[in-house]
Amino acid sequence: MDASPAGGKKKAGKNRDKANKKSLDEKLKSVQDKSAKMRGTPEAAEKLPKLEAREKRLRAKMAGAAEKKA
Repeated sequence: MDASPAGGKKKAGKNRDKANKKSLDEKLKSVQDKSAKMRGTPEAAEKLPKLEAREKRLRAKMAGAAEKKA
């Protein structure tokens, strides 16, 4: 028998665990780094808008978190 429970809750993958541990600052920095590397590449046209949208959401989230602290 395998260790996974039949029809049980699926465990979060390693990457998902890592993502949850990252602070908002770290997430924002990684998105900015990705978009900086992406500029000037052929796939930039399709991926940059998504990265910029994610950056915008993270900034909004950080602003909300800062308001809660204040």
